[in-house]
Amino acid sequence: MENMTPKQIKDMMVTGRWIVRFIKINGQFREMNCTRDIDTVHKKLPYFELPKGVRVLPEKQIAVFDLDKSDWRSFKSDRVLSIDKISEDITDVQTIDKQSITTIKSLLSKGTWVIRFKLLSGEIYELVGTRDWNSVLDNNLSSETNKKSRAVPENQIIIYDLINDTFKSFIYENLISIKKISDQIIKDTNPKIMINKNLLINKLHKGLWDIKFVKRDGSNRNMIGTLDPNIYKKDSEYTEPEVNNYLHLIQLWDIENHGWRNIRFNSIYLFKPYINRNFNKED
Repeated sequence: MENMTPKQIKDMMVTGRWIVRFIKINGQFREMNCTRDIDTVHKKLPYFELPKGVRVLPEKQIAVFDLDKSDWRSFKSDRVLSIDKISEDITDVQTIDKQSITTIKSLLSKGTWVIRFKLLSGEIYELVGTRDWNSVLDNNLSSETNKKSRAVPENQIIIYDLINDTFKSFIYENLISIKKISDQIIKDTNPKIMINKNLLINKLHKGLWDIKFVKRDGSNRNMIGTLDPNIYKKDSEYTEPEVNNYLHLIQLWDIENHGWRNIRFNSIYLFKPYINRNFNKED
């Protein structure tokens, strides 16, 4: 790659998405789908906020947002092999080796995946999703979903979009790539869902969530919480939240205790949508 200064690389990456190939400190090769463009990050994570405070990095260290892991990463400018801008043209996007639709469905039913496919309009769409219905739905809805997934046309794959909390489907022939999210930050003994802080905050903005975590005293706590303003602002005891400047904390509204609570992100070991047939946002 043509020699570029750290400043030139930083300035170049403030628009659009980029594939950066570089050698890590440990000598391993790494390819990263990333950006320094906050507008690009917001397209994937609408409620994403820049970290508070400034962390000073060495001059040659370049901070970028990894779009596959939905978190910040960095690389050294003098270890970069190539930097290529990702075009919205499907021919410029990394493709997968076509496997049978049965194999793809089986893969997507285990864990959480970044899935990229072509819409009927020709646009490239990317989502974070799963076909592991039990990890995101209660038993009744999981059973119903299994029936629905078998009812779609043979060439379509139904998927649960974890960020937008809705079902999506795509045509198998339009599948571009799938990549498993490997950082198992939130996990149970047998992890059903893997997600990081940025994805979790986006999910909390839609609906109610059943969250289990470990308190500082070592005891377990179960909380029904949300960051959905359509819910917490209708609480008669609602107050404005205090400013949270701690990156390791997630601040959310406790439905049962009618107040804001802070949870240490790394103490959360399980969360799932809270299904209460009697709950009504208008109450």
